[in-house]
Amino acid sequence: MNLKKDYIAKVIGKETIISDGTPFKCWEISQNGGDISEQLFWVTENGILQRMLSDGRKQIDLQTIDSSD
Repeated sequence: MNLKKDYIAKVIGKETIISDGTPFKCWEISQNGGDISEQLFWVTENGILQRMLSDGRKQIDLQTIDSSD
């Protein structure tokens, strides 16, 4: 993660999240500082970003597409 001056990233802990009905064990990471409000990220052990929460209300989840469809 590339952080600008006065930004702080910290690991909050492990959490299991549900995305598209599938559970994922993730690290919850917080980033804040400067002029932005806190952003939260949920990242798997493999380094895949599964979820992001911005402004405490705007949630973005990774969605996967089954190639057999």
